[in-house]
Parts: sequence; C-alpha cells; structure tokens
Amino acid sequence: MAQPSNGLLTVALFALKFVFLDSAFAATRQTSHPPGQTPKSSTADEEAPETNQRAKSEANRAADAAIRLGRYQDAFRLLEHAALAGDIEAQYRLGSMYRSGLGIKPDQSLAFKWMKASAERGHTRSQYVLATMYLSARGATFDPVKAEAWLRKAAAAGYRAATQLLAEIQARPPSAPLTQADSAVQPAESRIVTNTLLSAKPEMASRNGQSGVIDAALRDQIDALSQLIKAGADVNARSEDGSTALMIAAANGRSQLIEYLISAGADPNLRNSAGESALMLAARKGRADIVKTLLASGADASASSAAGATAISIAVSGCDGDAVEPLLKKNGALLPVGDDGQTLLMIAANSCPKGLVASLAADRTTINAVDRHGRTALWHAADRGNLPALEALLEAGADLRLADTMGVTPFLRALENADAAASLFLLEHGADPKSPSRSGNTPMILAAKTGLTEVVRALLQRRADPNIRNGLGFSPLMMAAQEGHTETVQALIEGGADRRLKNKRRETAADVAALAGHQAVSKLLE
Repeated sequence: MAQPSNGLLTVALFALKFVFLDSAFAATRQTSHPPGQTPKSSTADEEAPETNQRAKSEANRAADAAIRLGRYQDAFRLLEHAALAGDIEAQYRLGSMYRSGLGIKPDQSLAFKWMKASAERGHTRSQYVLATMYLSARGATFDPVKAEAWLRKAAAAGYRAATQLLAEIQARPPSAPLTQADSAVQPAESRIVTNTLLSAKPEMASRNGQSGVIDAALRDQIDALSQLIKAGADVNARSEDGSTALMIAAANGRSQLIEYLISAGADPNLRNSAGESALMLAARKGRADIVKTLLASGADASASSAAGATAISIAVSGCDGDAVEPLLKKNGALLPVGDDGQTLLMIAANSCPKGLVASLAADRTTINAVDRHGRTALWHAADRGNLPALEALLEAGADLRLADTMGVTPFLRALENADAAASLFLLEHGADPKSPSRSGNTPMILAAKTGLTEVVRALLQRRADPNIRNGLGFSPLMMAAQEGHTETVQALIEGGADRRLKNKRRETAADVAALAGHQAVSKLLE
C-alpha cells in the first residue's frame, strides 16, 4: 500500500484528532442515561448555543425515549420522518446514526447527505461534522477548501472546536491534497486508523478524552481495534458517557466484536454513566447469544443500573424469552423486586407472551405477590387485557379473588377498562360475579356502565342481581341509561331490571337518560 505524503499525514492527523471526538460523541449522545438527567456534553457541545438547546419536537422526544429503551430502529424511523419534514436537529441526529451505525447499517454517504442538509440550514454542529467528513474523506471526496469554509461558518457561530481545528489547519496547511487515486489506494474507512499513523503518532490511540478504540467499536472494525490494542491502546477505554468498546458492541449486537474484545481482556463488569453494563445492554438488544457469551466471561447478572434495572428485568421488559432464559438460570431464586414492589412476573404480565409468563410463574413464591398498590401479576394482566398472560397465571394458580387497595379485583379492573374479552375470560374461569369494589360497584354495575352487553347477559345467567345499587343509589339500569347504551338497557330490562327504582337524587333510569341527553333511551324506559 502506498504511504501517505507528509501533507496527507498532517491532514489525516488533524482529522483523526477531531473525528475521534465527534464520531464517538455523535453516537454516545444517543445512548441511554439515568431518567431525569441530561447526558454529559462534550466541550464542543457547550460552545454551540443554538444547537445545545435541542429543538424539542415531538419526534425528537419520542426518539429520545426509544433510544433510552434501546429501540434504535424505532428511533431511526422517528428521526427519518422528522428529517424528511425539515427538522434540522433530526437531520443531524439521523446523520449521526448513519455515521456510527447505531441500530442501523453504517452508511457514510447518507450520513454526509443529512449532515449537509442540516448544515445548509444553519445547524452549527452539523457544519463542524461536515468539515471533518471532508477532511477525513468519509462520505465525501477529500476537500480541505470546503472543510475550511464550513469550519468558518461553525466558528462564526461560536463553536469552539471549529475555531480550534480551523486554527490548526491554517497554521499547518497540507502540502498536497488527497487525490482520487490516493483514495482508491487507501479506503476512507481504513484511513482513520492505519499502521503508518500509529507508528508515527502512537499517542493518537487516545485524543481529547475519546479513544480510537471507541471509534473503531462504533464502526465494528475488528482489524482497526486489533491494531490499536497491539499498539498499547486501552481495551477498556471509555467514551463521553462512560461506555467501553464492549458496551458499544453489546448495544449494537456485534457478537464477533464482543468475542474479540473479551479475548483481548475487556472487563464485562464495567458500567457507563447510567450504571449499565455490557450484559444489560445485550439484554436490551435481546441477543441471547451475546448474553450467554458475557455470562460465560464472568459478567455479573445481579448488578443493577442507576435506575435500579438488572439485565433480567431489562430482558423481561422487552419480553425476550430467549434472553431471559440464561439470565433466569443464572439468577436462580434471586429475582429482583422493584422499590414499588413490582416483580418480574408483574412486568411480564403486562404484555409478554404466555411462554415467558409461565417460565416466571414457575416461581410459586411470586405468583400472588402484590406491589405497593396491592396489585398482583393477574391484576396487571387484566389491566392490560393480556389474555395469554391471564391463561398462564391461572394455570399456575393465581388467585382471582385478590383485590388491590381500592378493593378492585382483576375481574373488576377488566370491567372498568371495558375489556369484554378479558372480562368474559375471567368470568368463565371463576371470577366472582357479585363481589363489589369498596365503592359498592358490582360487576353488573360496571358492565352496564361500560356497555358490555355480552358480559351483562353472562352475569344474568349466573344470577347476578340486575337491581343492585351502589353507594349513590345507582342501579345497573341507571348506569347504562346515563351512558346511552341502548342495547345494554334492553338486555337489563329483559333480565328483570326495575325501571321504577330511584337513586338518592330521586331520579329514575328514564330521568337519568333524559338529563344526559339520551332521549331515545329515555323513551325506551318510560
């Protein structure tokens, strides 16, 4: 391979010095951080007032939430939609995702396209990044003239990193530009880290607090990592948010890179600024193979993040049974319980499939455990209408009768939510058709209020009283009339509901319907 000229080496070193900082920052600014905390900013970030205050569009906020949950593809789709609509912050962040490969396949040409679109509309950080892309020939032809022009724009806006890089280029201009032929000899991706540069400047393995190891990990470059580590770079070097190369590889699902890093001595139990380990990040990604590899290398399955999450709680939240299985075997009986009393089984009951819920329900000590609101896993499954979870929990022996602190059982909760499927399922599996909540609302009253006619008929078949009244004296018929549920009113009348009953305000069901503006129902009740 042809050796770079002195001029090229100078500019490559400039690019290396600043691209390390920006490339790592572009990806790590999008990784998770403790709830309520702002991610740590770089020095450059502090010098761009208009970009430091991110446009809080709905798309950007939703993308932030998706990234915190490790749902990078969801974040990508949200940012792409906003970028196409002209959101310059979204354009910058989309370009950053294409550059780093965070959740998507890296594409430097698309990264350049979105950075340029954002830069042309005045986004200062995009202007700086665009300049470094011209200097390092990433996604664009090497062009120090255009790089200088963009640096001047960013510097004029007060972006200190741009001012510093501009000064260095002006002080030591390259003696010769990088030609297309040079580019063909030395590919853009390998030009950032080469044996020539390392031998010339071994200290470049770490610049401005951002390691070349991090930059190579972000781009999944095992060869570059090997060169850096052999040259003495720290395999456990950290990015701005405290992430190591192993954490980045785990978050991006790079199994080969993880195997290499472990063999090179990477510590699987280091944590980032959010207190998350590589194992937690792999669990969020849902990569059972990586979870197993990390556990085999000594990763601590019981460690918890700053937010109190463990690897297994993260995997359960993602309903990833394959990732949960090895963690469940490792944790054994030491399953975590949140500060609010929520168990893993309760988390799974919200939305996970039957198989995962059944696996966690095998621990009979938690089957009827309650959180601080007195709610069981069955209550949570009923609240979300998760029929597979309801089935798994009942098969495991969950108690239908247990109510929360407000006296609401799983059956009553399904009725409150107007969930006919969950209500009928629980009723058919033994839920009490008559037991009221503390406010005196029985299943019949709630079914009538929410217009669940099919459930009303099922309750009537089980001899539930159609004339029962709650604390305000409202009967099921009055509830249905107030809400204008004509079909339910008809079913109650057919089931023996008394139209003449009055509530504590001396109103009949017909009066209640008329006052609520349901004239057709009122006439039906006269």
